[in-house]
Amino acid sequence: MTSICSSNGTATAQSYLIQTLSLITTLQANTTTNAILQQQYPNFVSYVKDSTNQALLLSNCTGFVSNLKVAQRADRNAVFATQLLARKIQQQFNQVARNATGSQGPTDVDDQ
Repeated sequence: MTSICSSNGTATAQSYLIQTLSLITTLQANTTTNAILQQQYPNFVSYVKDSTNQALLLSNCTGFVSNLKVAQRADRNAVFATQLLARKIQQQFNQVARNATGSQGPTDVDDQ
């Protein structure tokens, strides 16, 4: 596995940081992609943009990467929890249609 913490000093880490911050800035400038960042990547964005963490990247790259993975995992877990909740809500809407029609199976308004 290739690492941003390569043996060439901090050049790779600095390149990663510059490119990541540039991408975040670009994505935040667009209303649609900014909404996705806020919903699905808040911990990642916050972690990378934090100046203390940026300094950590250059002084202790492996520590930065370890903590970055924690932020990414938190974002993934939050997205997963939101998806589970959305499925439960959809099931409730589908159940309303079954209750209204007396049907045990799918109805024409179910979102498959």
